Amino acid sequence: SQPVPAILDIIEFYNVTLRYISRSFGVECEGIKFNLATSRVPDEPWLDLIKPFKKDSFNYGDQTPDTSREEAKLSIDISKAELDYVTLVLSRCSFFISHPSLLVQVSSCQVQKMAFLILGHISKNFTPNDDDDMLENPSNVIFRQISESWPAVSSRFKALSNQFVAAQKSQTLKSCVAPKLSQSDGSSDIIFLSRLLELIGVMSLVSGSFMWSRIQGDVWSTCSSLLGFFLTEKSKTVDAVKSYSPIMSQKDVLLSSLFTFFNGVFNLQELGQKAAPLISSIGSMIIPFIADKAPIGEHAMAVLESMISIDNDALFRPLLATSGQGPPSYPFIQIDNSRKITNGGQPFCLLQLRAQELLLFSDSLPEQIAGIDY
Repeated sequence: SQPVPAILDIIEFYNVTLRYISRSFGVECEGIKFNLATSRVPDEPWLDLIKPFKKDSFNYGDQTPDTSREEAKLSIDISKAELDYVTLVLSRCSFFISHPSLLVQVSSCQVQKMAFLILGHISKNFTPNDDDDMLENPSNVIFRQISESWPAVSSRFKALSNQFVAAQKSQTLKSCVAPKLSQSDGSSDIIFLSRLLELIGVMSLVSGSFMWSRIQGDVWSTCSSLLGFFLTEKSKTVDAVKSYSPIMSQKDVLLSSLFTFFNGVFNLQELGQKAAPLISSIGSMIIPFIADKAPIGEHAMAVLESMISIDNDALFRPLLATSGQGPPSYPFIQIDNSRKITNGGQPFCLLQLRAQELLLFSDSLPEQIAGIDY
């Protein structure tokens, strides 16, 4: 096996060359995080059908289709050698994920994220020409590389998640034996788990619903276990008011990465619809975290808004109970969501107010299409 400095030199060479390729194609890879939009409103394509009948339009009666909202595809001049090089980097770095060095693991995850973003940009803007007979469709390259890289990514994610939860439980039971050693091991797991979640998120971003079977079978149960662990930890300090700190703890970093992953999944139209049956179970576990202050509370709010945008009925009853209003006595009368509950200034006041904000957000959404095939 090669020493760690030699492997890091190889990864750094891959990093530099991919940055050059990304800048030549105009791909933004600096500080990329999986989609963390604060809100998501579903597309309403039927609104485009009534545009020709608007009286205030200058193109009244013009039946020419409006393509101003369509994303213009750029002509990307990429050679087969460049595409093969990006796939080669992905294949090589997938082996480095299992390396015992944390620095090698994190660096390989970062390079793989960049490579998948480049492939996603090429796939989105690539237009095949007659002279490109030898150039494979970039979308097929993405699917193949995900299939090749997924066994290593999923196995490391499962193993590290179980190791992290076991280490935290052991630290709680044996805090007086070796707290520093337990904390150090947990810190390494947290860093790598956060990077793996970002990598899985980028894979989902560039492949869409292709990742759903892998997320459902290998990732979702593990993420639920992690979320359950954080929920249990939160319940132990439910009576204490958490003070604001501008510096996030390492556990908060992992929880933030977990919320970012959930939010990204439900912000993708096709992937979010496939994950819709899990909204009620996962969303009910996320609701208590909206009482936390920045940034965890804001991240939890963003996830719930993304879920509500997919299915605003799944979390309606839990949010009503959390807001303190409860089910209405007369269902056909609109609920007064403008009423603010102070609860005597207790710590749970923020939880109730944010639940009311989510109910208002649900009411502001356009009517959703019924009968979605999950």
